[in-house]
Amino acid sequence: MVFDLLHYICPPSGKQYRLFGLGDENCQCVQASDGWIEFRKNRHMEEFYATDSVIGRGADTSEISRDGVNPTGQFYILYTRRPDGSLIYGAPWIKRLMSVGEKFHRDCRVIRYNANGTIVAEYDDATDIVVNAHHPRLTFPQSGITIEDVLELQWGGEEVYYYANGYGLVGWKNLRTGQGSFVGVLSATSFDPFPHEVKPRPRVAQPAHSVTVISTVSTLISSVATTLPEGTNPQQVQVNHRDGLWLLGMPGTGSQHIRVMGFKEVVTVFSEPVVPSGRYNWQRVKTARGEEGWSAAVVDNIPSFVPVEGDSGSVTDVVSDAVTEIVEEEEGLPDGTKPQRMQVNLTSGIWLLDNPGVGSGHIRVLPFREIVTVFAKPVVPSGDYNWQRVKTERGEQGWSAAAVGGTASFVKVEQQVPTGFRLESPVAVPAQIMQRFGVNQTGIPDFYTRFGLPAHEGIDFGGRLGDPIFAAAAGTVLAIAIPGESGVALDHAYGKHIKIQHNVGGQIYETNYCHMSSIAPGLAVGQPVTVGQRIGEMGNTGNVVAGAVHLHFNLRKKGATAAGEKQKLPDGTEVTYKNDLVNPGPFLG
Repeated sequence: MVFDLLHYICPPSGKQYRLFGLGDENCQCVQASDGWIEFRKNRHMEEFYATDSVIGRGADTSEISRDGVNPTGQFYILYTRRPDGSLIYGAPWIKRLMSVGEKFHRDCRVIRYNANGTIVAEYDDATDIVVNAHHPRLTFPQSGITIEDVLELQWGGEEVYYYANGYGLVGWKNLRTGQGSFVGVLSATSFDPFPHEVKPRPRVAQPAHSVTVISTVSTLISSVATTLPEGTNPQQVQVNHRDGLWLLGMPGTGSQHIRVMGFKEVVTVFSEPVVPSGRYNWQRVKTARGEEGWSAAVVDNIPSFVPVEGDSGSVTDVVSDAVTEIVEEEEGLPDGTKPQRMQVNLTSGIWLLDNPGVGSGHIRVLPFREIVTVFAKPVVPSGDYNWQRVKTERGEQGWSAAAVGGTASFVKVEQQVPTGFRLESPVAVPAQIMQRFGVNQTGIPDFYTRFGLPAHEGIDFGGRLGDPIFAAAAGTVLAIAIPGESGVALDHAYGKHIKIQHNVGGQIYETNYCHMSSIAPGLAVGQPVTVGQRIGEMGNTGNVVAGAVHLHFNLRKKGATAAGEKQKLPDGTEVTYKNDLVNPGPFLG
């Protein structure tokens, strides 16, 4: 499942609440007139901005204190470094659209100031932030308060943050000291959210800034990348990193993330130009699917690409094919560790860590259905999870949480995974539902009946033009329909749309993604897709009321109409839809 972190980290019109622990802070996220979002904490604040691809940060005044009327302490500001070495106020902090287990690496320049604005120190900072987990409901034991829809993020090996949809930061913990803060009061009206003045944003000789100013970094880099010189020297190579390598829209870790290219995947790399950005030098890359983007030439002193040698299949495929006998218990393990051949049961994958506990070193994410050896004993409790020892077919050894969000992390290979058919959200969550299945909210009485439908035959997800659309389940592209091409009528009601087929234990399902503005580059009929893979962008093509941008998403179950399968409408009536259409609602997680 893909989450839009804007609604969790810095919702523009956030709810009011109070944090206790290290300080007593009245908190709220508020969007300022210049487009920045201020996370206000009593008289202090943290600055955020959002683009389509990243969430960035500017100043943080949390360390300022007051002795009488005079401020003391320090504050800091994050800056982005241009290719020419100059600085721009604000820097990417995390990718905006992320899934559980995904990691974002950020590079920035940090300048620390005294309360009076004098520079104290400046340095480059490179850190990783990981989305550890999604908690449908999370109870803070210190206060007994339960909040729904919370994302857990981890910054390096130092701190864990809890961000709630519609609120912002509702808790955090230092993994070394155990200290932190937690939500103690949820209220929109029972207290004055800001009893003290909010410290003004420290410009520190910087011009007035906005999201458009931040985006000039991408504009500068784009101007370098759009006109490649003669003799760019394309070479066919293969990915050299076992955990894969990101393909980005432009040079720089804050750019749009296209996808992770698999280990040994064969691609074309252009040796010139090489564009420096952040801590990496970036090369232009083109994949066999037709995707084009940029990747770091070297990561952790290891070349990202090497000449093609032997098989170029992905590590996941190799692991899946390498099902062997259960490994014998190793020396040093206690009796009764009971090694079992298991497969990963979480569609978002599960982290393999060096030791029990979320603060331990991260080895990698074990993908859905990867086959591993899990030792039933010992089970080590640490933090919110019980941890089991795991060994992969690559020989890696570490620890993983036995269960996440009430779902077992591993199941026996003999079990069918998943049980039944389940769909992930085709848009980033939290999703905006414009119109549900089985209703007619168009204001046009015969809008659906003229097509032989009793009512709306899918779910409409709202959004903005160009918002990403994802495959709701793994499957195979059945059709890519573009009006005016390949026999598709110019006035087709669905406009640009994609059909994906899913075979679940012999039962055939089909998901349709309609009114799209564009199809993902390289996507082709017959191509397999994975759950959560980006397949296109939201639009308003086809038969759309008032030109509203949205995704019309529907589901077909082969044989449903012939079998007379009934669909229950919101008004209680039960009807059979034509063309095997069924309600996708019950299938969505």
